Amino acid sequence: MGAHEDREEVPPERGLAALIEVERRIERDLAEAGAEAERIVAAARDEVLHRKEAAEGELLAAVDALRERILRECEESVRVIDAQASSEAARFEGVDDRRVEVLGRFVAERLGRGGVAG
Repeated sequence: MGAHEDREEVPPERGLAALIEVERRIERDLAEAGAEAERIVAAARDEVLHRKEAAEGELLAAVDALRERILRECEESVRVIDAQASSEAARFEGVDDRRVEVLGRFVAERLGRGGVAG
């Protein structure tokens, strides 16, 4: 006996009904899978948006911190330069005006020739 001989004959109406039922199940499963895929894509988009916003927030915080650090360092540099200038100016307090004029001309001439004072 062959494999086909063991099967009972199914009337065409029942076979058609079974095919229609299988088709409906496949359509339902396909619709459910499509809806699940849409939920997954929406969740992924939400996650990407959330991570992007978080990254932008972190970047802005880092920029603000860097700006504050640069401002503090600049203020400190200005204080150092001001202190150095005051110290240098104090060195010349006892020098008479004629001597300051001669030193000024000497520095100007040296810089004009491309020399470096120092």
